[in-house]
Amino acid sequence: MKRVFILSFFLVNSFTQGAFGYVYEHHELQQLSSWIEQSLKAKNISDLKIERILGAYQSFKRYEATAEDVLELKFQMAHWRKYTAEALIADASKRALRRKPGEKHPLILSYLQKLNIKLTPIQLKTLEDLWGKELLSSLSFEPQKQIKIVPIKPSAWPFERWGKVTEFSRYEFKEGGVFYRGLTLYPGDIFLANLNHGGDGVYTAMSDPRSSFSHFAFLAFLQKDGRLYPAAIEIYELGVRAVPLSVFLSPQFTPYLEVYRFKKIPSGWRETINVKAAEMLHEIHAYNFYFDVNDDTYLSCTNVGSCIFKKTGVVPILWKSEFKGAIGENVKKLGLEDLRLLTPIDYMLSNRLDFIGVVDNNDFLGEVQKELVLRRIRNLFQMRVIDPERFPLEFKLNRWGIQKIRSGSKLGNLFMWVEGFRRETFPKGPTDGMALVEIFEAQTKKSVDQSKEIIEKEINRDLFSLFSMHDLEDRVEIQAALDQKISNIADWFIP
Repeated sequence: MKRVFILSFFLVNSFTQGAFGYVYEHHELQQLSSWIEQSLKAKNISDLKIERILGAYQSFKRYEATAEDVLELKFQMAHWRKYTAEALIADASKRALRRKPGEKHPLILSYLQKLNIKLTPIQLKTLEDLWGKELLSSLSFEPQKQIKIVPIKPSAWPFERWGKVTEFSRYEFKEGGVFYRGLTLYPGDIFLANLNHGGDGVYTAMSDPRSSFSHFAFLAFLQKDGRLYPAAIEIYELGVRAVPLSVFLSPQFTPYLEVYRFKKIPSGWRETINVKAAEMLHEIHAYNFYFDVNDDTYLSCTNVGSCIFKKTGVVPILWKSEFKGAIGENVKKLGLEDLRLLTPIDYMLSNRLDFIGVVDNNDFLGEVQKELVLRRIRNLFQMRVIDPERFPLEFKLNRWGIQKIRSGSKLGNLFMWVEGFRRETFPKGPTDGMALVEIFEAQTKKSVDQSKEIIEKEINRDLFSLFSMHDLEDRVEIQAALDQKISNIADWFIP
């Protein structure tokens, strides 16, 4: 009898603590997660609950949820979108076998449009064979023109150049906005994004609350030769730039992005932000590794927003994120003293913003790989003590080079020129932290790339069950396998 009681207590306590599955604190998200689970097990299109699930994700108040809740839900929704799209396409193929000549399937098309997920080339070809190119056009999200602009790094395509490509002005403009990727977007809309960049998320993974996104940009309509050019305005390695909207929202730039919008704006604000954004492109800005929320010259990605909002009469979103506890102590060893910072999660959880929609470029596996690796790296920062003396030789060379640049010596000026910087665009930040950045990012990318087979195998075990990042992270065998992949980073810490 005593054994039964102990076992019962253990089981109840385990479920209460979420040991056998993530438990949402927000009651609406508990219901939404339940609907997602039912949808994944559905046998018929009518049971997929697509509109109910999308409506619930659209309407829940993010500022009432925890960062952990929204992060878990982000991956559950991405998994659901991916496999619901696959189920719809499979159903369309089955229906085609018994379709009458000329018969269409508007319900399946409507659902695929509402999911707003980028389909793979194979999926598009399947639907093209079934429905024809004309019907399929609303599901194809290719940029008007392919140009090489990648996250963070400089490109040969400033606005002065790509603004001469008229294809980048050919959008469906309506009511002062632009309709693209299934969303009506307006100047001043906020993009919270993950990036296709090797070191994506290494900073925001360390802050609390945990951020669901690593990057910030805002939308502006730039004018050239009487045409409007929608652009994402963002910080990159050498300052502030404009990226064509279709490029920024494409898979080459972001695997996943969410759009947010201020609930209240001053009269004429959208016109003003277009003007000030154009001016900002001609101002001198550089990256700020101190993450100083009060500096309008040296900017982090989120402080680009603070800067433009102040210029246009809108109170900036307040920072609520910090490097805390043992993570904060480790970050201090890299020269950072003020541990406060503004991150994308501070925007997401603000009660001043409305959620507008998602741009999902269908890289679920890649995003899961990256997230799990970042969680294991965060665990290192939480559980162990970093020792700069254990950093690789490249760190010492980088530190020496940064010191030479800051000294203003001829050799330092040569280093700066080789790296593409001018004196006024060279980043501000702690020397040790800056010396480690590219090494840290490269090692993170290597770890993410090497983890693909491990993670893909685990995900493929049961594709149509409710996905939980929390449960995947908690698997001891996953932790052990990923810890091997980040061993080069672990070497920087005292054993």
